[in-house]
Amino acid sequence: MIGTPGWVRLVGWTTGVAGAVVLATWPFVGEAGRVAVCWGATVALATQLVLHLLLAGWRRRDDRFVAATAIGFAGRAVVVVGAAFSSLPVEAVPPVPFLLSLGGLLAGFSVLDAAIEYRRSTARRPEAALA
Repeated sequence: MIGTPGWVRLVGWTTGVAGAVVLATWPFVGEAGRVAVCWGATVALATQLVLHLLLAGWRRRDDRFVAATAIGFAGRAVVVVGAAFSSLPVEAVPPVPFLLSLGGLLAGFSVLDAAIEYRRSTARRPEAALA
């Protein structure tokens, strides 16, 4: 992946993680639960990619890294709360597997996103890793 743009790597990693979560939960949930987990993974992927692209410029500056990470986490939390309020009355999919997959993936993506950006910032400036 040397020479690959960062957003392409992010798409690969997040899609792989979401696919692994869907496959890992497949034998443990029924048909409706599988649909809910797939919807949760889809919403989590879309949210992750949008937030990453919106905050990419902020993360390039070391003085804004923490603010961008906090705003990204808050954006993910807003999506989970919004999904909880919008999915409970509709009952199109079971809310528990949907919200567990959505919340779990977004929390994992938040950590993954911060780790990727931290690694990129320390590769640009190796002395930043010592601070």
